[in-house]
Amino acid sequence: MRKKIHPRVYNAAVGEPFRVEEFADRKIEFYYYEQNPLAKRLLGNQRFYVWTCNGLDYRLFVEEGYYEKVGADLFANKMNEIQIEFMELVYLEQGKTQRQYTWITGAVLAVSLGAAFGLLQVDALGNWGFLIPLIPAFIFMSVFSGRQNKKLRALVSEENAKASEQIKGFLGEDRFEQLLNDQATYIEEFFASDDHEPADNIDEDVEEIEPLGHNPYLDPLPGEESEVVDAEIVEDTNTDA
Repeated sequence: MRKKIHPRVYNAAVGEPFRVEEFADRKIEFYYYEQNPLAKRLLGNQRFYVWTCNGLDYRLFVEEGYYEKVGADLFANKMNEIQIEFMELVYLEQGKTQRQYTWITGAVLAVSLGAAFGLLQVDALGNWGFLIPLIPAFIFMSVFSGRQNKKLRALVSEENAKASEQIKGFLGEDRFEQLLNDQATYIEEFFASDDHEPADNIDEDVEEIEPLGHNPYLDPLPGEESEVVDAEIVEDTNTDA
């Protein structure tokens, strides 16, 4: 069983998919945004497609003109395989990190609460003495959370770089650059129309991605952060050693 990704959006599909592919034991169905009222709202946030999963199969919802412009390259079968493998790896690691955080911080908090309750019963340190065991516990949880997030970000960055290299190897440098240019041109023309204006806020029906942030060739996204890692591959522009 795979992690469910935006299940409400997955289940809001209307009609039949315009394309169906198979990848290993996964079925991938392609729908236009017009076939999903929830997914269509993402256009206001400059998000032209979204991957969803019901725990078994995938559905990709995409703006029709965007698909016609860049879909031949961006959603080629090999590209879909790379993106899905990347998403599944990231969600797997995210789940492990969350479970580890829950178990360790839960244990620390339980011990601290037990100590605080004991101090409260004996009134050994005055009215506020019971807080003494809780202070280091909350400090530990804050530090541990930061380290876990840093570790997850590092892993996502590393896997993102690997996936990006796979994509460049598949497309070649010329097609890769053309994909960038075609996407940028389409998005600019799309929002030049009076009928389409970027929104200020992320639609609450679809969680924002973190920590990948702005995507220079798959989707330009606002910079808000959330607790959910929505795996999309980003070109690595970091030249530092």
